[in-house]
Amino acid sequence: MEERRRYIYAFCMLSPMNHLPEDKKVAGSQSETATYFKKGRIIAVGTSIDEEKVVIKDREITGISDPDSNGNVTITVDGDPFTTEVGYVIYHVGQKTGGCDDLGNASGSKDADDPTVPVSYRGIEDPWGNVWEFVDGMNILDEDRRTYITDDPKNFADNVFDGQYKAIGIPLPTDEAYWRNFAYSDDADWLLVPSETGGEGTGPNTYIPDYFYEKWGGWTDEKVALVGGTWDVGDLAGMFRLFSCSSSFASDRFVGARLLHIPQ
Repeated sequence: MEERRRYIYAFCMLSPMNHLPEDKKVAGSQSETATYFKKGRIIAVGTSIDEEKVVIKDREITGISDPDSNGNVTITVDGDPFTTEVGYVIYHVGQKTGGCDDLGNASGSKDADDPTVPVSYRGIEDPWGNVWEFVDGMNILDEDRRTYITDDPKNFADNVFDGQYKAIGIPLPTDEAYWRNFAYSDDADWLLVPSETGGEGTGPNTYIPDYFYEKWGGWTDEKVALVGGTWDVGDLAGMFRLFSCSSSFASDRFVGARLLHIPQ
C-alpha cells in the first residue's frame, strides 16, 4: 500500500484584535486551532474559505507567537501590510514546491515523523496531495467514456479525439467509487486507469485505495483528467485518485499542473 502524506486543511475565525490593521499580522482564534498552522505554510485570509472575498492569498507564514492570556495566537506572514475584520478566516491553500529539494532524486520526505510535509518519489515532489494536476496527453470523451491518449509531447492538446490521439479501447467505469482493478491496453501498456470500481471489499484500505470520480452526462462532453487529490482531503489523496469530470477551461485554486523542463 502506498505511503501517505497529507497537508492539514484548517481554518480558524479571526478574533477582535484583528480589527486593528497590524502590519502583516493575523491572529488565530484559539491556540488549539492555531497548532494546525506552521511556519513556512502557505495561507490565505478572506471572508470565507470559498474565496467570496480574499484579503490576501499565497502568503507564507514567517512566525507564530505563543498564546496570550486570552488564548489567541498571532500569525505573521510575508508580503505587504493588509487589514482584516472581525469574523474573517485564515485557511490553507496550495503549498509551494521545493520542500524536498534537499533529497535530490531520492524517495522520502523531509521529516518522516510529520505526516503533513511534502513527499518525493525518485525526485518527483508531491505526486499526490497538494493540488489536482492536469494530465497532458490524456483526453476523455463523455459519450463513450473512453480515454484517448498520445505519448508524444509535441502532440499534446486538449479536446482532441482523433489524429495522434488514439482510444485505448476500454471504457472507464460508469460509477464513481474506489478502484477495484486496472484497465489494460496493448496500445498503452503503461497507462494506469480503472476498469472496475466499487463492489464488496473496496475501500480506503483494500484493493486500490484511491477514488475515481465521474460526471457522465453532465458538466461537459469533452473532459480532461486530473490526478492526485488536494491538500484538503487528508489521506484520501493518492497516486491513483482520478477525477474525470473537468473541462479543459475550468480553473480553481485546487487545480494546478506539473511543469517539466525538457532540455533542448
